[in-house]
Amino acid sequence: MKLGGLKLKNESFNFDNGEIVHFNKLFHITCIVHLYHNITGKIISHYSNINELIISINIALSKCASRKKLFTKIPLPPNFCKTRFGDWLKIVEYYSKQYIFIKEIVNEIIDDDAIVKRVKKAVS
Repeated sequence: MKLGGLKLKNESFNFDNGEIVHFNKLFHITCIVHLYHNITGKIISHYSNINELIISINIALSKCASRKKLFTKIPLPPNFCKTRFGDWLKIVEYYSKQYIFIKEIVNEIIDDDAIVKRVKKAVS
C-alpha cells in the first residue's frame, strides 16, 4: 500500500507591487489529507478490533447515564466521528492510555444487555 506521494505544485503569488513569490515545494492540502487518510487506514488494518471497541463503548455510554457514572477514575471517552481521522487517532490514543481502566469498568457492569455483551467481547 502506498502511503502517499510527493505531489508538488508550482504555486506563485503575485503582489500588488508586481513582485512574484514562488512556492516551489508546497504540498497540496488535499495531498496531506490523503496521506493522513492512508496512514490512518494502515493503522486500522493492523488493529481491526479497535473500531468495534470504540463504537460499542460509545453506544453503551450514550444509551445509559448510569454507565457514565462508572467513569470516576478517568474522563469519559471522546466522541467518535468516523470521517474525522484526526479525531479517530486522538480517540485511539485515549483508549491505549486508559485501556486497563476501561477493562475494569466494563467488567464491573452487571447488565445483561446486548450492547454490554458487545462491549465485553470487544474488550476481551
